Amino acid sequence: MKLLERATAKKQGAIFLNLQLLNSEADFFDALTDELSKLSWWKSKLTKGGAYFDWLKKFRSIKISGPVDVEFSVDFDKSESNIYREFNSVLKHDEPTVILFDEVTDLLDAIMKKENGRARAEGFLQGLRSFRQQSGSKIKWIFISSVGIENFMSRHNLSATVNDFATYELLAFSPDTAATMIRALEAGQDMKLTDVIRNKMLAKIGHLLPFFIQLLFAKMQQLHKINESPIDEDLVDVAYRNILNDAELNTWIERLNEQYGEQKSIAHAVLKSLCHKPQGLHRADILQGLSVPGSTEAEISTALGDVLFMLKNDGYLDVKEGNYAFRSPLLRDFWYNRYVN
Repeated sequence: MKLLERATAKKQGAIFLNLQLLNSEADFFDALTDELSKLSWWKSKLTKGGAYFDWLKKFRSIKISGPVDVEFSVDFDKSESNIYREFNSVLKHDEPTVILFDEVTDLLDAIMKKENGRARAEGFLQGLRSFRQQSGSKIKWIFISSVGIENFMSRHNLSATVNDFATYELLAFSPDTAATMIRALEAGQDMKLTDVIRNKMLAKIGHLLPFFIQLLFAKMQQLHKINESPIDEDLVDVAYRNILNDAELNTWIERLNEQYGEQKSIAHAVLKSLCHKPQGLHRADILQGLSVPGSTEAEISTALGDVLFMLKNDGYLDVKEGNYAFRSPLLRDFWYNRYVN
C-alpha cells in the first residue's frame, strides 16, 4: 500500500484490486478494466476500440442479463483474437504504473474449482506472465496473498508460471518499531501504558507482526474499558489467554485445512509435535514421530519436505540451521490450546 502511495505522489498510475470476491478470469478482466478506466490515458484507448472492448461489451451484457454463471469460455479463448494479447495491447506500457493484486490465491482457487480448472488456471497465469514479460514495460506488477502464492503454485505444479517473480517476505517489526506502534495505538485510544507493560507485550508476542500487536492491544483495551480491569502486567496475561480461546486466529487453521489438501494431516501432526518443543526439532526428529498408514518411509519423508516448505512459506514455522520451530510463541500457544491441551 505504501508503494501505491509513493506512485501516486510521483503522479504515476496506481491500481489496487482485491481478487477475493472474484469468481473467474472474466470477472478479473472486468474488475481490472474498471480500475484502469480511472487512469488518465484510458479514455484514448477506449476511443480507439478493438477486439478486447468488443469482448468486454458482450461479456457485460450477458452478465447483467440474469443470474447466469458467465464462464470464461464465452468468446474468451475461442475467439479469433486472443484476449490476453488484445488486453496487453490496450495497456500503456510506456506509462509508469503500479498494479497491485491482493488475495491472488482466492481467485485461483475459484478458477481451479471449475471444469478444466487446472488448465484454466495455468492459462490465466501464463496470460498474466505475458503482461509482465512485455519488453520495455514500465508497469510494475505486485502480487500479494494471505495464503502463500508459492505454496499454491507448488501444490498444483504451476511454479513455471511465476518463475519470473522476485519474492519479498514481509518481516516482523523490530522491538523499537513495535513499541512505537503500541504508543501510536495508545494515543489513538487514549490508553496509557508503561514501558514495563509494553515490554511484556512484546515478550509474549515474540514474533512482532503488526496484526499480533494490534490484536493483543485490542484485547487489553476491551478488558480495561468493558470489564474495568486495571492497566497492569496482569492485563497482558489475561488478554493473551483470551486470544488463545477466541476466534481471531482461526484463519491460521482454516487456510491449512483449505489449502493443504491430502497433506493436511501431516501438517497438523508436525505442528502438534512442535507445540511440545518451543526450541524446535530437526527434520529427522520430526520424521521419526510421523506415521502415515500405507506409506513408506521414503514417501513420508517426501511429503514432510513439502509440508515443511509450505508451513515455512505460510508463516507457521521458522528454520535455523535445520531446526524447525513455531515462528511465533503466540501461534504456538494457540495451536497447543486448540489441539493438544
